[in-house]
Amino acid sequence: MIRIKPLTLDDGSQILVEVEQADVSLAGPADNLPTGAEPTGLGGKLDDAMAMMRNSIGAMARNVHASLSDQSPDEWAMEVSIGFKGETQPIPVIVTGSATGSVKVTAKWKRAD
Repeated sequence: MIRIKPLTLDDGSQILVEVEQADVSLAGPADNLPTGAEPTGLGGKLDDAMAMMRNSIGAMARNVHASLSDQSPDEWAMEVSIGFKGETQPIPVIVTGSATGSVKVTAKWKRAD
């Protein structure tokens, strides 16, 4: 399922992000663990990854805004596409993955008629 979610950047500004929900188990059930074992999962790593992406997207947006300020466009937009894919193999310890990314900047000027 694809959803639009607000994302607050490190400078406090908000952008809208299109998120495709994946079925990922963030942690196993903690009540089934043996004594002394700690739950593991992607939860903390996903939070760290989101914080890094938030900072990176904010930095890119500020750089695009600064480089367009001399040309004074009436509108500008920046599309950032980031994709991650992971697959498990028959042997559970071996995991393959890939990542893709792109940035598209669009600027519009309106003629004064």
